[in-house]
Amino acid sequence: MSADVLIVDDDRAAVEALRMRMRRAGFTTREAYSGQEALREFDACRPRVAILDAALPDLSGFEVCDHIREADPAETTKVIFVSGAEAPSTEYIRRCAQAVDADAFVRKPYDGAALLEMVAEWVDRAPGRETSE
Repeated sequence: MSADVLIVDDDRAAVEALRMRMRRAGFTTREAYSGQEALREFDACRPRVAILDAALPDLSGFEVCDHIREADPAETTKVIFVSGAEAPSTEYIRRCAQAVDADAFVRKPYDGAALLEMVAEWVDRAPGRETSE
């Protein structure tokens, strides 16, 4: 089963809030709460966008992103990193996200509307997605 958005975070409340926001906007979602679960979900659904927390209990979000980039060399899946780390760790995480070819970095707490707009733009431009123009 495909999905528009894969949401990966070990904070279940954050995943649920984001899932509800994405589904209300009409996107299909899959969720994962660990790095290993994220790898399985990615391989099963090949989402258009993956929203990854940098810090997960088993694998880092960076390792998950590496897997995504290896499995999808054309980079059809856009990757957004989210992190609640405080400065100066934020800048380190931003650099690590760039190093693994992430498409965006968003600091928690994030503006849900802005994140939704970013996802909508990427999903609507994805190959095979019907547009309503």
